[in-house]
Amino acid sequence: LASVRAMEGRFDEARKLAERAREIFQEFGLRLRASFVWETSGEIEMLAGDPVAAERALHAGFDAAVEVGEQGFQATVAALLAHSLVEQGRLEHADRFTTLSEASAAEDDVASQVLWRSARARVLAASGLASEAESLAREAIALVEITDDVNMHADTRMDLAVVLIAAGRPKEASEVLDRAIALYMGKGNVVGAAGARRRREALHVS
Repeated sequence: LASVRAMEGRFDEARKLAERAREIFQEFGLRLRASFVWETSGEIEMLAGDPVAAERALHAGFDAAVEVGEQGFQATVAALLAHSLVEQGRLEHADRFTTLSEASAAEDDVASQVLWRSARARVLAASGLASEAESLAREAIALVEITDDVNMHADTRMDLAVVLIAAGRPKEASEVLDRAIALYMGKGNVVGAAGARRRREALHVS
């Protein structure tokens, strides 16, 4: 429910719901389950446009995963951390977390495999390595196609669009963003759709 409220733009309510979920798990002594909620908190803050707050939440989840030795969650949250760091322009730090995710992600952990690739693609694009960035971004999209995670489908296309924009290909980026907007709207993620529209409008492509 916290995730749904965040997609609707009801961020304060989303934060309270996530915090209450974490409290309930902790009350029952379910420390690992409680740590998983930090991922939700991080996603709420990313939708709210606050990557610094997202980093704090995701780092708490990462530290908890390391403490209990939970590799699967560690891989996913490390990749999400990389995305929050990319948004802050902290590329070297972001790349370190993509490496951690890649090293700990199981081959069939599709979410982590998608997320570290798309984050590293953003790092490479910002570093001027357009060809390598596009290759990784398209690998991420190919992987996400086997899932029914609509938000991840859209998010990955947003990352590809950023890569294409950095490569000086605004028309292609615009087409990718149109698809992301449609996916977000189909999911009911009005915040994601609005962000994609703003990025598309900034391209000034008809």
